[in-house]
Amino acid sequence: MARQEKVIIDGVEYTLQHPGAVWYLDMNDRCRGPHGLKMLPYAKEVLEHVVIEPRLSVEDFDDDLAALEKLLSEVEKFLRRKKKQSNNKAKGQE
Repeated sequence: MARQEKVIIDGVEYTLQHPGAVWYLDMNDRCRGPHGLKMLPYAKEVLEHVVIEPRLSVEDFDDDLAALEKLLSEVEKFLRRKKKQSNNKAKGQE
């Protein structure tokens, strides 16, 4: 099962699911232009493939762009964070 995490942004709980390293790297390649990250395609990709609950679109943030920016920041941390190990594996035991 893909790694999941819940985050709360401005009182709203979001469930994030990691779509995998290949997706993440490919998405970054597709959403980068000569002047950096293209925010609209990036936000659309993240909302479609990472934020699994509630299901949202960029338009749902029309009146609160700051919340979208906070969510995207949390998503980026989640996607780049190392998966937590179980206690046995963390101690070098199988």
